[in-house]
This record gives sequence, structure tokens and C-alpha cells, in this order.
Amino acid sequence: MASLSKKNHNPEEYLLDTLNNLDIGFVKVSNDGIILNHNLTFNKIFGYDPEKNLIGTKILDYWLNSEEWNKLREVLYKNGIVKKLVVPAKKVDGKKIFLELNFKLNQNSKGVIISSEGTFTDVTVRIETEQKLKESKHALGKRVKELNCLYEISKLVENPVISIGNIINGTLNLIPPAWQFPSVTCARIIYDGLESKTLNFNVTEWKLDFQIQISDKVLKIEVVYLKNKPFLREEYDLLRDIGTKLKSFIERKEADKVLEEKDHLARIFMENISGFVVLLRPSTREIIVMNKYAEDMGGIPGLTCYGTIGQSKTPCPWCLAPKLWKTRAAQHLVVDALDVIWDTYWDPISDDLYLHYGFDVTEQAQREKNLKELNQIKSQFLRRASHELKTPLVSIKGFTDLLLELKTEEFEIKALSVAQEIKDGCLRLENLVNDIIYTSKLEDSQIQLSKSHENLSELIQSAVNTLKGFSQARKQKILFELPEEMFTMVNKEGIHDVLTNLISNAIKYTPKNGSIKLKAKTNEGYFVIMIEDNGIGFTPEEEKKIFTQFGKIERYGQGFDVVSEGSGLGLYITKKILTHHKGSIWLESEGRNKGTTFFFSLPIIKE
Repeated sequence: MASLSKKNHNPEEYLLDTLNNLDIGFVKVSNDGIILNHNLTFNKIFGYDPEKNLIGTKILDYWLNSEEWNKLREVLYKNGIVKKLVVPAKKVDGKKIFLELNFKLNQNSKGVIISSEGTFTDVTVRIETEQKLKESKHALGKRVKELNCLYEISKLVENPVISIGNIINGTLNLIPPAWQFPSVTCARIIYDGLESKTLNFNVTEWKLDFQIQISDKVLKIEVVYLKNKPFLREEYDLLRDIGTKLKSFIERKEADKVLEEKDHLARIFMENISGFVVLLRPSTREIIVMNKYAEDMGGIPGLTCYGTIGQSKTPCPWCLAPKLWKTRAAQHLVVDALDVIWDTYWDPISDDLYLHYGFDVTEQAQREKNLKELNQIKSQFLRRASHELKTPLVSIKGFTDLLLELKTEEFEIKALSVAQEIKDGCLRLENLVNDIIYTSKLEDSQIQLSKSHENLSELIQSAVNTLKGFSQARKQKILFELPEEMFTMVNKEGIHDVLTNLISNAIKYTPKNGSIKLKAKTNEGYFVIMIEDNGIGFTPEEEKKIFTQFGKIERYGQGFDVVSEGSGLGLYITKKILTHHKGSIWLESEGRNKGTTFFFSLPIIKE
């Protein structure tokens, strides 16, 4: 091994010294792979002590693998020389390095190959840099492919008229070129039960899949290799991005479809509705759109001064626009305009969009007016008839009482029985006449119910005491679940009538030995009174007419153990009295023979 400290006269030694100064390694190898000579740079490159003599060691000890050495020998013995060949080697610590070799064969005077020798340099930094650059170019190429795929999908979805099916098929065609092995790549997309796939699609074990929920449907994308090839993490990310883009497009398309359907229905509604419809923008005082009905009218209630709202000091007295702009709340008004009675509405759609619509209710209003007049005529007739009935009724009742009280001994028992029946009939007729007169007064608002601060619990107890004999005769129990105090403003006589009507009905229509429960609760500013029985109940059809005038449900002769007497006005009067108190009444029944619960409410008013 050459040393730089000595003067070299041997040409080979001189060469070694020169190569050392240039950081170029030198090695001479026998035909059987034994190192015959080397310079100091050999030690340096392979990480050995500079003074260590490596002559006699095997060249394969420095090679990364024997295959690379055999390839070198094959080329060398074939061509006699090798130039700038890059091979992998290993340092003393096992670290991989790359060497660039220049080798030649040595022959003796007879032309026999006796050895080989050559120089080499450490090109590890260069090779690794080139590999990183190559990998970067590959990654960049992959990224360009991915970005191009997503870009092309974006171009597809920008088409406003493209269908979901076409976007899916277009995406399928873009997937294979974006993967690292396009020739063996196929794909399939399944959405809403429909399957789309590339022509070469086949199911194999080498696949990536991604699925995402879109409302109540699932979008599934599969990318499959037809051969055993590895997938990159970036390819899964690309698949996810494709799925996300498709989801966004499909959601937008589905939303557009819903809007189109709603728009279509809205247009059908606007053109077929028997009334005017106008869409307004308050900020600009403009009419956005109106239906043909509105166009044909020539004038729209509430819009006559629409363009000058805020300027006109005296808008139409029935115009809702000023109130609308001020409150920004929905408005409703029945107006008499343009010789027509309109039922008009203003509804906010958004902060700056309102819907104004209305219907011609002239005929309906006239019918209601006629009906009201007929009701008044009916009430007047009933009231007059009732008064006319009272005079002979008083006479009949008076003479009957006289006969029963003063002439009893002059009549036979049968005659007395007939007289008593006449008296009872007079009482029933008198009650009916009084109910009719009272009902007429309630309907015409002739009765002003004066109110006082009363305890409902005491009024309920008083009504029960009034009917105690009736309930005992039918062997019924009346149970209470009431608070001691329920004070509010009521007309004492009117509410007493309400309670006696409801409790007496419960007694009448509950069989003997039954039970009746009276309960109370508060609900959103109201007292709610409940009268619950286990009587014969109501059918749905009966419930519809029970609170109407003369809406009595006939029970006579139907085999029920009930008292069927009554005018059919009791619940109607009850409802009217409660309406005067701003209360309400309703019932609940599960059906025949399953009992009934009547409810009525009264506002809680402090004195």
C-alpha cells in the first residue's frame, strides 16, 4: 500500500499517490477476487483506518451484493474495460454507498489475463440527490395527475344542465388515468341503487373504496386493480376528494330539483288559484311578480298606493302596507274594496320579500250575511213564539195547580194522575220556553253578564248540593279532587248554570250506581274544570253535534239506563255562557259505554 510520506519511483506507486491527492480510490484485484493493491483513498471511502492494510481481503467484502460484482465481471471480461459504471457498495459500518467505477483487465506478455484494476469515486451524494429528485418528479407527476382529475371533475360540475348520471359517467372516465397503473385500473360508482362502471370493470381483491351519506342515500366509489399492485396513500385521499366533490354536486342538484318542483307547483298554484298573488320587495317598493288573476284585476287591494307608501300622508284606510313596513309581521284583513269583499293576507318570506294574496269572498260574505239575518229572524220568531206560548201556558199551569190543590177530593185517582201529568208537561214546556228565550238573548248579545270575584270551588260545591237529591235517587257517587280556592272573575249565576248543566248531564247519562268525578287544574292562565263519568259515552259522530243548538242525542228507547229528558239547548247555552267569559268547552270520550269527560276553561282574572 502506498504512503504519501515516501518518495515513490515506481510508476504504480506514483499513480496511487496522485489518486490519493484527488480523492480517487484505486484497487487491483486478482482473477479470484483478492485485493492485490489499493491506495489510502480506498480506506477513506470505505471508512477504514488509513494505516490499515487491506491487501489480501476479498473484494466481495466491500460489495453490497455478489450479483452486482458478477455483472461487473461479465461486462469487464466481455469488453476488456468498463467506464463510469455506478454500483452499490458498503462501508465498514454497513452503510450503503454508491461508487462510480472505471475498470480494465491486465494481461501478461502472452496475452493472458492476470488481474483487473480500476479507479472509483464516492458518488453517494449525487446518486441520492438524483433519486430524491426523481421521486420528487414522480410525486409531482402524481400530484399533477390528481389535480388534473379534480380539475376536470370541477369543469364537469360547472355545466348547469349536466345530469347526475352524466357527471358520474364522466367521473368514471377520469379515474383510471389519475392512478399510478392506469392500464390495470377500473372503477365503479353506485348511487341511489344505480350502478355505473368502466368497460373493463371486474371485481378483484385489490381495491380501494369510499362511501359517503347523501341525505338518505349512499354514494359508493370503488377503484380496482386488475393485477396485484400497491395503492398509495395519496390515491385514497384522491378517492375521498372525488367522493366529496360528487356529494357536493349531487346535493346541489337534488336541491335544485326540489326548488324546480316547488317553483313548478308555485306557478301552477299562482295561475290556478281563484285569487290574486303578488310577490313584493319592501326595500325598493317593487312588485317582483304577480299572477294573471292579479294582472286582470286592474287594481289590487292594499297595493293601490303601494308605490307611494312613505310619501302619501293619507293612504287607503284599509291598506296594510304602512303597518307591514313598521312591524315586519304577517297581516290579515278582510276589506271591502273595488266593490268586492276581499280576504287579504301579507306574509313575510324573508327580510325583504313579502307575499300579498287575497280571495274574493263577496259571495261567502253575502251568504254569511244572509245566514246571520236568517238566524236573527229565527231568534226573533222563537222569542216571539215563546212569549206567545207563555200566556196560555201560565193559564194551563195555573188552572192545573188550582185543580190539584183545591179540588182534589172531587176527582178520581185516574183524573188526578192526568192532571199531574199536565202539570209536569207544563213544567217541561216552561223550561223549554225559558231556554229558548235565554238562548235568543245570548245570541243577540242582549244579556250583559255582570261579573264578580268568585271562588269556583264553592260554586262547584253549590251546584253539586243543588243536584244532590237527583244523584242520590240514582245511587251515584260524586267525588271531588278540587283545590280549596280558585278565584276568578265570573258571572255567578251563569257559571252556576254551566255547572248544573254539565253535572246533571253526567247524572242523567251515567247508569245507576255509577260514579262522577270533579277535578280541576291550571293551564297557561286558565282554570280547567273536568267532569268525568263512567256512563254511556259518545261516538265520534255524536261529538260533532253535541254543542249545537237543539243538538240533543236521543237516548229514549235504546235500552240505556239513563234519563233522556231535556230540550237539547243545555250544552249550547253552556257554550254561549263560556264564550261570554272568553272560555271554552270540549269533551273526550273513547266511545260507547266508555264514559265521558267534559272540560271547560275560564281565564284566571284577579280582582
